[in-house]
Amino acid sequence: MIELVKSAADKLIFKKNDAAATSEWRAVLGGIWSRFSRMTGIDVVLPDGTLLRGVSAKSRIVLKDWRAALAFVTADQPGLFECYLNGQVDLEPLVGDAAEGLLSALGALDDQWVDYRWATAAIYSSRHWWQRNTPFRRAALSVHYSVPALFWLSFLSKEYPIYSHYIFEDNESHESWEIACQRKLEFALRACKLKPGDRVLNVGEGWGGFLAYAGRRGIRVTGVTLNDESYLACADKMAAESLQDQCEVIKGDFYHYRASTPFDAITNMGVTEHLTDYDALMAKYASLLKPGGYVYCDFVGTTRDTPFRSIIQKDVYPGATAVNLRQLIGAVQRNGCLDLVEAHDDRLSYDKTCVAWARNVEAQREFIVAHFGERRYRWIWSYLWMCVYGFRTLRNGITGTRVVLRRR
Repeated sequence: MIELVKSAADKLIFKKNDAAATSEWRAVLGGIWSRFSRMTGIDVVLPDGTLLRGVSAKSRIVLKDWRAALAFVTADQPGLFECYLNGQVDLEPLVGDAAEGLLSALGALDDQWVDYRWATAAIYSSRHWWQRNTPFRRAALSVHYSVPALFWLSFLSKEYPIYSHYIFEDNESHESWEIACQRKLEFALRACKLKPGDRVLNVGEGWGGFLAYAGRRGIRVTGVTLNDESYLACADKMAAESLQDQCEVIKGDFYHYRASTPFDAITNMGVTEHLTDYDALMAKYASLLKPGGYVYCDFVGTTRDTPFRSIIQKDVYPGATAVNLRQLIGAVQRNGCLDLVEAHDDRLSYDKTCVAWARNVEAQREFIVAHFGERRYRWIWSYLWMCVYGFRTLRNGITGTRVVLRRR
C-alpha cells in the first residue's frame, strides 16, 4: 500500500515545481498531522522548515524533502530509514549526544507506530522454511558482509577481529572491550577443552580473529567462510601470523562442508543467526565431531519467537534472525547425539559490546566516511545503537547467548 501511495505521489507531485510540491504537501500534512499531534518524545521539522512540536521531546527528526515526509506520515519505518541512509532525514538530539537522540527517537516511534516485522521477516529473514538452507540465505549475507576488511577493522580489535559479543565482568564498562574480547576467546577454548595439537573447525571465520588466537596457542584451526572479502582477510591474517602450516581457511557453506577426519571441537561465533535450519545444523555438528568433542556457539538470541525489527531485516541483516534458544535446544534433543552442557544469558555483555563498537565507529567517522561514504557510516552506526536499544528495552526479548554442547 505504501509503495502505491509513493508511486502516485511521484507521478502527481514530484514532477511539479518545488513551490507547488511544497504547497500541496503542506496542505496534505496539515490534515494528516493531527494523528501525530500527540506524539511523545520527538519534534519533527518539515522540509520547508516548519517545526511540529511533540510532547516532552528528547530528539528531533528533520525531514529534508517530501519523500522523507511521506515515509514519516505513512509510518513507514523501513522507508524512513532508507531516507536517513540517503541523507534525506537527519536526527538531532535535544538531550544528550547523537546516540541518545537515536535511542529516544526509536522509543517514541515504537510507542506510537506499528512495525510490521512479521511481514518483513517473511520476505527478508531466514526464519521460515523457504528461506533457510537456500541460495537466498547465502546471497543475503553479502548485504552485510561484502564490505572490505578495512571497514570492519576500523572498529573491531585489529589483533583479534571478532564480530560477536565479548564477555564483560559486571563491574566493567564498555571501555574494557579488548579485555572482554580475549576473555570470550579464552572461554571458548576452555569450554571446548582444546589443547595444543587439537583440531577445531570455526564456522564463519570472519577476519581471522579466532584463527589468530587459537593458532598462536598451537591449536590447528580450519576456518569456513562464505564471503570473498572474509576469505582474503583470513589469508592475509594467516600470513601475518605465520600460521599457514597449522591453519587453513576454506571458502564454502558450512551446511555443505565435508571432512575426512572428525574434529575435536567446533566453534561458531555469531553465525547461528544465519544457520536457521537447526536440525540440519545439529546433524552437521554431530557428523563433524569426535565422540566427546565440544561445540561452542554464541549468538543474538531471543526469549520470544519474535523477528528483528523491519529496518534490520530489510536493510542491515537480511537472511538472519535472532536465535530462539528453546527451538535450538529442541533440535539438540531431536538429534540424539548431542548434549547441552551449559548456556549463559549475555544480554548485558552484548549491550556493552555494541556500545564499544559504536563508540569506536564514532571515533573513526572521518576515516569511514572518507573511504566508504556517509551512507555506510550511518548504516553501521545506527544499526549498532539499534542493537543497544533492543538489549536495554527488552521489548522483543532480544538477548545475547552462549551455549556449549558435547558429542555423545
